[in-house]
Amino acid sequence: VRCEKMGVPFVHGVVNKLGTLMDVCGEKGLQPHEVAFMGNDINDVECMSWASVAIAPTDAHHSALEVANFVTSRRGGDGAVREITDLLMDAHAARLMADIE
Repeated sequence: VRCEKMGVPFVHGVVNKLGTLMDVCGEKGLQPHEVAFMGNDINDVECMSWASVAIAPTDAHHSALEVANFVTSRRGGDGAVREITDLLMDAHAARLMADIE
């Protein structure tokens, strides 16, 4: 519902997450080194391992936490995605400012 409100494309109810992730990346022309994936459970580990950056919320299943490159300070459903988007936006803004200087 949140994605629909924001106009963000999404995929829901997928059995083969890695296959779907690879299909979406192929459509967008993205390689694994250009992809970050946030997951919180056993069925996300394969995608997290395929992507260049694996992210997990602090309350994720231990298998997802083990493969994560970054663990949020927030729990899933309690601002974990917002934490990541804020970090990405801050990094992008810093890069833009560095280019200006």
